[in-house]
Amino acid sequence: LSPKSGATIYCKWEGAQMTGSMKDRMAWSMVEHALETGQLHPGGRIVELTGGSTGSSLAMVCAIKGITAHFVTSDAFAREKLDTMKAFGATLDVLESGPEKKITAEYFQRGKKRIQELLS
Repeated sequence: LSPKSGATIYCKWEGAQMTGSMKDRMAWSMVEHALETGQLHPGGRIVELTGGSTGSSLAMVCAIKGITAHFVTSDAFAREKLDTMKAFGATLDVLESGPEKKITAEYFQRGKKRIQELLS
């Protein structure tokens, strides 16, 4: 990486984030921006189609900020991710993915429909 004469190299270890994911900073920024611009208010609710690290990070930020997190997700995602979201207080609507446990275009259609129902 550097010549033998040496260089100072800095790196950021994303594993040091609160949930262990680089998505923590993104989730924090999204929620902060929504609060600052009035798109979201303390005590408000975020409804999201998610299932992985973004959901865990968003659930954590919501818990810190006093915002309700309601996520639509799939049983095809890792149980640990779903458990982390729940541990941070998120409500999960878990859609069945079928016997192969795969995320498909049909899952996204059902997820978007459920989001619309929650927002109605």
